[in-house]
Parts: sequence; C-alpha cells; structure tokens
Amino acid sequence: MTIIKPNAVRKNLKTLGLFMFFVVASGLLLIFSYINLGALRDEVRGAKKQLAELKKENADLENQIYALTDLRKLSELAVANGLVVEKYPGYLTLK
Repeated sequence: MTIIKPNAVRKNLKTLGLFMFFVVASGLLLIFSYINLGALRDEVRGAKKQLAELKKENADLENQIYALTDLRKLSELAVANGLVVEKYPGYLTLK
C-alpha cells in the first residue's frame, strides 16, 4: 500500500522555491554590483587624469611664483621704485 504525504511534498516545494528565490536574488545583486564596479572604475580613471592635470597646473603655478619672487627681479623692482637698501636698518621699538 502506498502512502502519500502531501504535507512533506509541499514543505519540500516551499523550501526549493525559497532556495531558488535566494539564488535568483543573489544573481541579480551580483550583476548590479558588477555593473556598478565598472562605473566606479571609469570614475577612478577620470579622477586620476584630473589629478595628473592638476599636478601639472600646480607645477606651472609654482614656477610662476618662483619667477616672480626671484631675488634679481625683486632688486630690479626695488631700484625702479626708488627703494634703497639700508646698511644699518633701524627697527621700531615700543617703550
């Protein structure tokens, strides 16, 4: 005589369905994460390019600052404006 256990079959089907749901959900999560990773890689590449450009621009600006504060150039500017170098400068003192 065959005994059928319908409750056991339903329980196994529910467990199998739940397992399949988690497999599909984790697969979709993996796909979306991979797509997001590609977008982040592109963003990092862009940031690296921008960083290299900013470093170059910073070096150019530093060169301009050094050129403007060159001692010879400042001496020429002082002479052009009639400034004189004091041998014995007097400083202000408070009494």
